[in-house]
Amino acid sequence: MLRSDERLFLGFGFPADGLYTRASRHRAESGESVQGETAGLLANHGRKYIETVDFTKPVILPWMTTTKEFAQKVFKSQPFSQFLGAELTDASADSAEISLTILEHHTQQHGFVHGGVISYLADNTLTFAGGLALGGDALTSEFKINYVRPAKGHRLVARAQAAHSGKRQAVCRCEIICMADDEEKLVALAQGTIVSV
Repeated sequence: MLRSDERLFLGFGFPADGLYTRASRHRAESGESVQGETAGLLANHGRKYIETVDFTKPVILPWMTTTKEFAQKVFKSQPFSQFLGAELTDASADSAEISLTILEHHTQQHGFVHGGVISYLADNTLTFAGGLALGGDALTSEFKINYVRPAKGHRLVARAQAAHSGKRQAVCRCEIICMADDEEKLVALAQGTIVSV
């Protein structure tokens, strides 16, 4: 059973909260009933039609899924992420965490993790956090990364959070941590702009 404060996604991968107005969303988040609000059919986006919804009460429908399940489905459909061996380890309404076990083919000539691998983690984690905050499919418009120190250890963890989100774009921040002998070291910081598609 899903809680009323948990973001719900439709079976086609579109967020349920994308179907009602921002005013309805505000009323739902503040605890007011939005029962009877009509959500329009957006045929050009493939969204389903919902007549009445009360987002203040627990909802369970067979074609709905939680934020994390939705994010996992999207993540598993990314061939490059699977090729690298990355894992989506956490997701919420405006944040994401992706981790990667460091293998020899992820390193460069000095034995440190290649900057491209760290950059991938930043980019994808930023996009997940922004996409979830925007409520659907998203792409990175731009991002900047600062490498703080070389990464050497057994696992990389990227954690991103939406700092601000509007109708069409979200600005997100990400930290990339390297785990070595039960010690976490910051290896990079990134910030990016994510846009809805």
